[in-house]
Amino acid sequence: MPTTTSTTDDLQAWRDQVAAAVRSVIVLSHTGGGKCAFRALIGKVALGHLGVDARIEMGSALYRAGPDPVLDTVGFCGAGNRATIPNGYHMWLEVGGDIVDFSCGDWYVQNVVVPENDLLTGQFARPIQWDIKPPSYVWRPARELTNPWRPDGEPELGIMWYRAGVVIDDTDAARARARSYFQDAVEHHRDHVKQLWPAVKERLPPPLPRQPARAEARRLRQMAKRAAA
Repeated sequence: MPTTTSTTDDLQAWRDQVAAAVRSVIVLSHTGGGKCAFRALIGKVALGHLGVDARIEMGSALYRAGPDPVLDTVGFCGAGNRATIPNGYHMWLEVGGDIVDFSCGDWYVQNVVVPENDLLTGQFARPIQWDIKPPSYVWRPARELTNPWRPDGEPELGIMWYRAGVVIDDTDAARARARSYFQDAVEHHRDHVKQLWPAVKERLPPPLPRQPARAEARRLRQMAKRAAA
């Protein structure tokens, strides 16, 4: 992945521009399959265009936005906070040890409703109370968003949590079905991404400058020392 420019602020501004471009297009409701797969795919295309290698990941995600630990938690998962297919999963990007999720801002706009929980809590599903809205996107080190694993317990207010992988039977057939489902979820949005890519491309910032190779960097340091002597 390209390295930063001169400061952390430069890198953050660049990421903000990338996210704004990826999020500038509307996900059509008839595309199905949720918005995360679309954002992940078009984000991967955008980052690849800028010279950044990104991998689409599937797993579970949690974000508690309000006072109730169940009804006010965005939960893309099944039992034990583990992802399941076909209806309990999330998709995002992994970039050089970072989790990149361009779909977070869609959760509030969609006014996500959690699944019905009356059997567990005596309460019915309702729109989430957004005391703390999610960021429009996430680009943070994976270690900050994946530890510790939370198989149960109450999510902390305003905290995001991700875990890669889905629950499947330990058989070759189950693994094949999971791979096929993952591929289908991505391919479902391929034509939509092609249609909207020009609008995203024109909003992208220039690529980040690449750091010189180690030998070249050493040569530049030596030249700088000779110039300062």
